[in-house]
Amino acid sequence: MARRTTLTQLRRRPAKLTPRLRIMIVCEGEKTERIYFSLFATALRAANVQLEIPPRECGTDPKSFITFGMTKFDDDVGIDRCFCIIDRDSHANFDEAMDYASTFIGRVQIPRAFDVIVSYPSFEYWLLMHYVRTTKPFSKSGKKSPGDMVVAELKKHLPNYAKNAIDPMKALFDKTTVAIENAESTYKAASSSGNMNPSTRVHLVVSLIMNLIKGDLDQVLPKELQG
Repeated sequence: MARRTTLTQLRRRPAKLTPRLRIMIVCEGEKTERIYFSLFATALRAANVQLEIPPRECGTDPKSFITFGMTKFDDDVGIDRCFCIIDRDSHANFDEAMDYASTFIGRVQIPRAFDVIVSYPSFEYWLLMHYVRTTKPFSKSGKKSPGDMVVAELKKHLPNYAKNAIDPMKALFDKTTVAIENAESTYKAASSSGNMNPSTRVHLVVSLIMNLIKGDLDQVLPKELQG
């Protein structure tokens, strides 16, 4: 098994001559995703990665903030990568939003890249991957949405988790490599079965950022994210 590299080890490595990328991440509102990626960027302190997380002004449904991301990406050619991080959960216009995004993605020219990163049913499934590898589907139970059920499972491992809590999020970072391995495995299983619940592609974005810092030029843009 390859030796795991933690974020702490990445911060201690001397800087390498690697490309500097501007990466914009569009998240839903002022929720977990925004806090996670803001803290992630701060923890890395990477000179060759400029993470930009726009302020909350892009709506609450998938099509609204995908449109917001498209507009920002088109208007600023200096943005190298744009990722819209969304939850499948119970969004009514999810399929429409994904079809809309697919048309836009098809006309983006390499080396720039635009992608929609979906978590089924919610971003908390990515956080859960830091602790356990599970392929058990999450379904609505009573008044609780599938996303609520993921949060309940996450709290078994991270009891003080809350969507606006900073300290619990920081506890995840040195488990990042484990989370990537778990998410890769469960995503492959979901793709093979045709049932994407549960799965996430957040590990592709996190891996991209970590590979940039390591100076692993062959892995700077995984094939799954090549425009």
